[in-house]
Amino acid sequence: EMLGSKHDHLEEHLHYDSFRRLAFMDHFFDKEITLEEFRQSLYVERGDFVAASYLSKAKAKASQGLEVLCFERKGKLLLAGKSSPLILQKRISSKKNGIIKVAYTLKNVGRTEMDMVFGVEFNFSIGETEARKGLDERQVKSWIFKDAWRGIQIILRSKEMVDLLAAPIETISGSESGLEKTYQELAVLLQKRFILKPLETKEHVVELTLE
Repeated sequence: EMLGSKHDHLEEHLHYDSFRRLAFMDHFFDKEITLEEFRQSLYVERGDFVAASYLSKAKAKASQGLEVLCFERKGKLLLAGKSSPLILQKRISSKKNGIIKVAYTLKNVGRTEMDMVFGVEFNFSIGETEARKGLDERQVKSWIFKDAWRGIQIILRSKEMVDLLAAPIETISGSESGLEKTYQELAVLLQKRFILKPLETKEHVVELTLE
């Protein structure tokens, strides 16, 4: 028996993700991607970091005495048709007031200059009515997402200005009334352009707070 559809042109909403949608996912692009490219997974991944393994380094101590988890990966970026090596380090610390801080270090270990966009992706299973319509915000340092389901809010902060994209992740499922779109979670991307000269290192700090 054929199921009907509660939405017109439902096939136009079918898009397939290249990776599992998790948190603190590391993307590299050759230019800033658009909201529709993010929503439909139409962007080109220029690095080999997002679904790869990282080397776990020895734990360190933060100034407050808290442990810091350290991860590192030496990967490659394909920029302007050339493969260039990059070392990405992540230092993750958690504070008692509900803050998770991730300090990134990007080091160009190649012989040519790198001009790329670094993006950090989050996916939140929250009831955020406004953001579910789509967000495309330029040059922001913080943003608050309100979860109507649990009565909490998630705050994302960046040490420097970033571009923020947010798009709903929906699945198509069948019900008694036919096929329909079902909201699952909210995908969020913080993206920033970096230019790295050979052997140059730059840092990028992102914080996630639950209140």
